[in-house]
Amino acid sequence: MGGPALFAAIQTALEYAATRQPAPAPSATERLPAPEFFFVKLGERTHKLYWTEVQRLEAGKNYVTLHLAGQRTSYPIRDSLTYVLDQLLPPSLHARFLRVNRRLALNAAAITGYDDECVYCGPESYENGRLAQQQLEKLLLR
Repeated sequence: MGGPALFAAIQTALEYAATRQPAPAPSATERLPAPEFFFVKLGERTHKLYWTEVQRLEAGKNYVTLHLAGQRTSYPIRDSLTYVLDQLLPPSLHARFLRVNRRLALNAAAITGYDDECVYCGPESYENGRLAQQQLEKLLLR
C-alpha cells in the first residue's frame, strides 16, 4: 500500500476517529462500591474477612496486622496503615475506624472507654494519642 491508497486509509481512519464519541469516564457515584470484605492469605489458606469484624489495625515495619474480635489469629497486610485506612477500607466504614496513634487504628464499635492516657477495648488498653482524643470526643457526641 502506498501513495493514494495509504493517504485514503489514513483519511478514513482520521474521519472515523473524529466522529466516534469516547465512552464517558464513570463518575464517583457510578463506581462500584468497595466490598465490605477482603481476602488475606495466611500460610496455604486464603481467608475471607469482613471489615466490620476487624477490631484493630496495628502498623509494624512493613505490615499492618489485622486483629479480629474473638480470634487469636492475626492477619498481616503488606502496606502502611494510612494506605489500608484510605485505600482498602470501604468509604462507608471510614468513620468507624479511629486512628488512636501513629501505629494503631481501632474499630469504634470495640471501644469501651478512654482516658487521657489510654483507649480501652474490653480488658485491652492502648496508648491514647492527641488525635484520638478529638475523635473520641466526637464519637461520644453522636
